[in-house]
This record gives sequence, C-alpha cells and structure tokens, in this order.
Amino acid sequence: MAAPIRNSSARDYQHKWEMFINFLIDRNISPEEVSISSVFKFLTFLFYEKNFKPGTVAHYRSALTIPLLLSFNIDLKIPGVSDLLRGMRLQRPASPVLQPAWDLKKVLTFIENIPEPISDLMLLRKAAFLLQFSTGYRISELHACVRDEVYCQFHFTPSYKLRLRPHPSFLAKNECPTKRWTHKEVRSLRLPNGNFSKLFPVTTLREYLDRTFRVSTGQLFRSHKRGLKELSIPQLKTHICNIVLLGDPQTRVKVHDVRKYATSCALAETMLVGELVRAVGWSSAGTFFRYYLTQTEPLPMPVFLPVPTPRDQH
Repeated sequence: MAAPIRNSSARDYQHKWEMFINFLIDRNISPEEVSISSVFKFLTFLFYEKNFKPGTVAHYRSALTIPLLLSFNIDLKIPGVSDLLRGMRLQRPASPVLQPAWDLKKVLTFIENIPEPISDLMLLRKAAFLLQFSTGYRISELHACVRDEVYCQFHFTPSYKLRLRPHPSFLAKNECPTKRWTHKEVRSLRLPNGNFSKLFPVTTLREYLDRTFRVSTGQLFRSHKRGLKELSIPQLKTHICNIVLLGDPQTRVKVHDVRKYATSCALAETMLVGELVRAVGWSSAGTFFRYYLTQTEPLPMPVFLPVPTPRDQH
C-alpha cells in the first residue's frame, strides 16, 4: 500500500498517457519534436475537438506531469498551462450540481413500511441502502467492507453501535496511502417507546448478517442466492438502485445520489461543515459545495455521518 497512487488511478493515468502518444502519432510528431507546444496542442484538442470538460482536461494535465518531466523535461506546472486551463473554465463553466431525480422521503417511507417477514433479497437491499446512507460511503467503499470481526464489530453497551471500515487492502479515492482511514462508528438510537426504528442501519445489518451466518468472513454484502457468492460493484449498485425505484418508481437513479443525500441531510440537520469534511474524508468543504450540496426535507430519522475514530483499537 506504499504506492503513491491506487491501481485504478494508475490505469487511468496509463490510458491518458496512451491518448497523448496516439495524438503525437496522428499528428506525425516524432519524439525528438515533442515540446511544450505539443502539449498545448493536445490540451486544446481535448477541449475543442473531443469536447471534454475543463476539469477533465485538468486531469489529463495531472496524469501527464510526471511522464513528460521524466521523458522530455517538459514542466506542466508553468503559468502558461494554468492560464490555458483557467481560460477553458471561463469559456465552459462547470455545470451546477444536479438534484437527484428521486425523492428520498418516499424511499425511506417505503423501506420503513416493508411488510414482515422480509425476504432475503429485500433485506439485502435494505441493509445496503441504509448503510450507505448512514456512512456516506461511495459504492466502491461500501463494496470493500467485509464481515470479518476485526473490521465489522457490533457493540451493545453503553449503546448499540457498529464499528466498520473497508478492508485495508482497499484504498479509497481520496485516502492517503500513508495515513489510512480508521473505523467509523454507526449508532442506533432508540425511539421514545424503547424500540429501534426500522430505518436504523445497525439493527438491519445485524439481521442481514444473522440471516447469512453461513459465511463469516469476506465481503459484507453477498448474493441472496447461488450460495451467497460475493457481489460485484455493479451488482451491489443495482440492488441499491432497485430499492430506490421500488420507493419512487418511474424515475432516474444514480447510486452516487445516496451520498449526495447523506451529506446534505447531515449538514442540514446535525453536523457542522468541518465535521462533515472529516466524516467523508474531503480535503476541504469546496468539494461538497461544488458537487454534493442538495436540497433536502426534514426526515423521520436523524442523519449524522460518523467521523472516523482517532485510532483503532482491535
């Protein structure tokens, strides 16, 4: 895990480097002729001919910075490149955050009223949705969670809570390889009558793990059939989207909308911006306000995203 970037990022950077090489070949630019002018032509090609967004062009600059410096002694951190990208942003400003097309309140109402006894399939979907909503995890982070006791722990006193973290072999998109994330603590609050709400994820996940007790290690969420085989990320995504569609039919669903709703509801109801940034692992609040801030309504349950514990105690 000491690598400076994740494997997925390395593949992405390799793809961008190959795009640049193919551009040079198409333009008959030999290695001896590669210069900063060639890079300017490539970046403007991405913007005007490929119609890429300014943010995407900036990602290409990041991917090419080290290879070009090592191979051709071309520095992409010069003001000229920054000015070019700034001009692209002025010509084509970023689109505002899109409001999710589905109604969170409808979905939560549907989940709360699922009749008993709940099927294995519906319990899987319910547990996955509520856990993603209560942690703010990306789908890749949720998929990387495992049921091994070291990384998935239930505590009953002084309150009913879950300590959870993805497996250490997984590196999140904005996680530092040298400063790994720790467990998050998800709590279940009792209702005035002393019972747990059907919308709290800790009791739902406990029920799901009890139902699938035949497997005690490995991936947290598994197929409800075929011998409890591990789900792929697309399969887990489909299960979460399907329960959303059951609650709010004939709409368009993106699984990342759950993260939008989770962070926006937490800020609106219980958390300060600084707490929210630490809970999700962003370097600043700018990411939230640019990409996630969503209009929300008061919900029948409090939303407080758990902040990672300062240190792990196994």
